[in-house]
Formats: sequence, structure tokens, C-alpha cells
Amino acid sequence: MLKVKKVNSPFIKFGPVNFYVEPQKIIGIEGESGSGKSVLLKAVADLIPHSGKIYLNNTEQKKIKPHHWRKKVSLLPAEVLFWNHKVKHDLKKTSPSLLKEFGFDPQIILEKNTEDL
Repeated sequence: MLKVKKVNSPFIKFGPVNFYVEPQKIIGIEGESGSGKSVLLKAVADLIPHSGKIYLNNTEQKKIKPHHWRKKVSLLPAEVLFWNHKVKHDLKKTSPSLLKEFGFDPQIILEKNTEDL
């Protein structure tokens, strides 16, 4: 279980924040642009300084080395991290069979624009 208790940062406009996520559950975080949703998630992933306490399975974040914490709690940003406009330009060395293993049709996925992913 992930527990967040009184977590705050100068860039979170709605803090301090308290919530918990039970195993195999998903939650959503809503708010206006610039309100601090991403900052909160960066704090949970231990990527920025913050106040409050965060626990994973009753072990406090500060008691786990940051690189070990980030193996268990990570942040996947919603921003496009590719540099090119077409998928085929970023996945030049990816074999079509690997794409098929993940359920993609190589002829279709490679022609897509990266921002459409």
C-alpha cells in the first residue's frame, strides 16, 4: 500500500495532501493546469524535495535509499519524449517481431505520428 501523509511543496497549490492507494488499485488526480499535480507525483517518486511522509508497505520513503525507492515507485510523464515526428524514426532498430509481441502491427504503428501515441 502507498500512503501519502501531509505531503506538500511550494509548488503544490492544494496541499498538504493525504491519500492512500491499496495494492492493485488505481487512483486519479484532478486539478487545474499549474495546480501542482505533477509536482505531487514527483514528490511521491522522490524526485523533488517535499515535506510530509510517504510510505510504501509501511516503510517510510526516507528509510529507503532513493534509487531503491525509484525502482518501486516511479513516474511516467505524459509528455512526448520522442524527438522525431514519426514512430519509425525513433524505433529504427526495433524488430517487427518485437512490435508484434506487444500486439502492434508494425506497418501501422511505425507510420504513426509520435504525438498520436
